[in-house]
Amino acid sequence: MERLELPAIRSIIQTEQFGSWFAEFSGLQARRAMLQEELKELNLTRKRMLFEGGHWREEADEVLLESSSLRAQVDNLEADGARAEAEAYRVLMRYENKRAEVTELWERIGVVELRVDDYKDEATRNRIQRKIQPELNRLRDSYRTGSEAKELLWEEHEKLWIRSAEASLTGPEVTIRADRLEARYATLVTEADRYRAQAEGLLEQVNELREDLQAVEQALETLKTSANEHFNCLCHREFLYWLAGDDRDLVYLVPLIDNRDDYNIEVRARQLYQCGAEDGVSRLAPVANDSDDAEDMTRLREIFEGLVEAL
Repeated sequence: MERLELPAIRSIIQTEQFGSWFAEFSGLQARRAMLQEELKELNLTRKRMLFEGGHWREEADEVLLESSSLRAQVDNLEADGARAEAEAYRVLMRYENKRAEVTELWERIGVVELRVDDYKDEATRNRIQRKIQPELNRLRDSYRTGSEAKELLWEEHEKLWIRSAEASLTGPEVTIRADRLEARYATLVTEADRYRAQAEGLLEQVNELREDLQAVEQALETLKTSANEHFNCLCHREFLYWLAGDDRDLVYLVPLIDNRDDYNIEVRARQLYQCGAEDGVSRLAPVANDSDDAEDMTRLREIFEGLVEAL
């Protein structure tokens, strides 16, 4: 980078070599912008695919967890139903034994009562009645207690059979729900794998675009180096800079792209601007063209001649 006078800078940017360099640089910049946008869109799409795949995988895991819980519930129902059925048989046996015991007591009570009725003489019946009354009361108490125990055993037996029946009835329904969830799980896993496969496919495209973008960046760096060497300037990302030969605080620069928004004035690519060495591009000003200077001189000459004629 060297200090150059304004005419020398104008001469450089008007050469065919500069025009070719600028066209190639602009084309590469446009190519870089296009690749960056494509890469941004692909990365966004890939992230969306990964998110979708992760979402469906999480939902699949939740469904699998629920189906596993239902399978465990089926196992518990079957085990509980089997226990209830086995216990019901045991209680039924106890019930049958108690029923036989109560029936025997009933028969013994009947026999005792018939023995009293066999006597024709009332006095004898009363005497016998008083004699056997304690035994009769004991038998009746045993019968009542046995009947109550028998009824309790039957109620317990019924509850156990109901519990066994409930397990038998609800188990198949829960099994069907588990089957349905497992089918849903398989569908969700397939969906998650599909999104992940798409994301993997996009990754290949992303890597290809990154390689293309890297090649463009390298080509731009090569052009920047070439500009620095051949045009005696500093080539940065958006401007070419020249230190003014006649003013240490003045810098001339040429934008490499149009920009209406970021600077204090609108800048046009390949036009000449100036700025202070301290301020840099934060405060830009246009450089008048040679034709503008000639027009100003012509206008001043016309004004001067008009004043002379008036005198």
